Amino acid sequence: MTNQEFLALDDKAQLRYLNEEAAKGVSFNEISAGIKMTKKELEKIGFYYVKDKFMQKPMKGYQTTKRSGNEEKN
Repeated sequence: MTNQEFLALDDKAQLRYLNEEAAKGVSFNEISAGIKMTKKELEKIGFYYVKDKFMQKPMKGYQTTKRSGNEEKN
């Protein structure tokens, strides 16, 4: 999967893809190289790698440009 394809997915699909790759035994370095993102870049969009599994922040902070869905609607 390319970087643009990965970023075009919604959050749930991104998390599913990352965890499917990890479940296949692919290392974090191989996964991040495949989507051309560093650990810092993944953290910036709300994904963390913990004990052979990816986790997502429940609420995204100020560092991301993606909407979390919790914004106030005007």
